[in-house]
Amino acid sequence: MKSIIINNRNFSYADKLDELSLGEWQTLMLLKHNPDLLSPSAPETNFEIPKLRNSLNLKSNILRKTDPNDRNLLLKHWSHLIAQQSIERLNHPPSPQQPQLNPENTSLFQKQTLRNARNRSFPNRPLEKLSAQAFCDATDLFLENPVTHAHLISCILSQPQNSTYNETTILRQAQKLKRHALKYTLERFDELWNAHRVLRTYFPACYRKPLHESLPAQTDNSTPSRWNDILLWVANYLPSEIPHIAQTPCYEFMRMADSKIRMHKNTFSVQNPMNHV
Repeated sequence: MKSIIINNRNFSYADKLDELSLGEWQTLMLLKHNPDLLSPSAPETNFEIPKLRNSLNLKSNILRKTDPNDRNLLLKHWSHLIAQQSIERLNHPPSPQQPQLNPENTSLFQKQTLRNARNRSFPNRPLEKLSAQAFCDATDLFLENPVTHAHLISCILSQPQNSTYNETTILRQAQKLKRHALKYTLERFDELWNAHRVLRTYFPACYRKPLHESLPAQTDNSTPSRWNDILLWVANYLPSEIPHIAQTPCYEFMRMADSKIRMHKNTFSVQNPMNHV
């Protein structure tokens, strides 16, 4: 924790990720990427007042007596400090426990991996109870913006086992997670990272070059497809099949996708959800 002095009184504020709430982290990251929120050209918004009030446990009337430039400088410094830690944390997550490759037995390892996949035997399975729909939604949201959608991703990955996947419920519950410690959400991110690492080991066909690189030129598709696109493709885009595939456990879904890709000799895949996957 760090502290500042206001009216000869010390007030502490979190300077480490583990000390922040999810909502505070999202706000500071928003400030880092949108510094205009603190622009003097829009003083009527008083963006810094409620943010500092909540974080420092100060009354608004006390904060309004402080120099606006000092408030802005504090938030700019704070957001920069947290952003640096966040980049390091997201780009270097804890390494999962994976089978160690022996260079002398690489072919044997690959054969055993393929045999395990075909037999639906997946040791060390992060998120093994997650449905295909939840897995694809969480990954697509992470790809789009892990900060803005952090509460949604965390809520999706925290659903009780055997519960019905309901987007309306998730949207409602996710807002409550903003008051929880950021550490909890970062742990959910780690689970998603580790799940993709394990899945890529067993189903490499699902992680090949982006779909747009293998489509005919006239399709004019310049962006990698989403993971939900693979879900629809596996279900043959049939309304009667989509709900069934969506509720399939994610490891079984990936086995189905991998088999279909190999059968069609397709390169239908999406961008990796993380740099180190």
